[in-house]
Amino acid sequence: VFCSEMTEDRFYNDYIPNVIDKKVEGDIPSYTPFLQGSRYSVEALKAGFSDIDVNTTRDDFLMAILKGNNLYLASHLSDIAKVLKPDNKIKLTGGAGNIRNMEKVRRKWIGDYQFEYIEQSSLQGAAKLGKLYFENQKL
Repeated sequence: VFCSEMTEDRFYNDYIPNVIDKKVEGDIPSYTPFLQGSRYSVEALKAGFSDIDVNTTRDDFLMAILKGNNLYLASHLSDIAKVLKPDNKIKLTGGAGNIRNMEKVRRKWIGDYQFEYIEQSSLQGAAKLGKLYFENQKL
């Protein structure tokens, strides 16, 4: 619906990278995630945009989504850092994993990490945390 006139290839390989180039340093509306859902909640979550006006464009909404999603990920890293020190490599999964210029977005709103795309990183991370938890229960 958002870009229904575009092919999937054009959306991921042309549109998103070009918008990032033009807008990553600009004024971006706010977006509260969950439009895509959450693996971590049993409640139906909702998304929201704010700081929009009649001049807000589709490109601005895209950047708001990218910013909001990456700030949400950064908040998870902040929570993890309270328990253990994450290394400099962040493993990611999902449709935006290999989009050109996405590194600019990640570095701006997540931090100066080395990002690596792998399949099912969330599942692998959950399994590792579960293993760590059960190993520590024996102590």
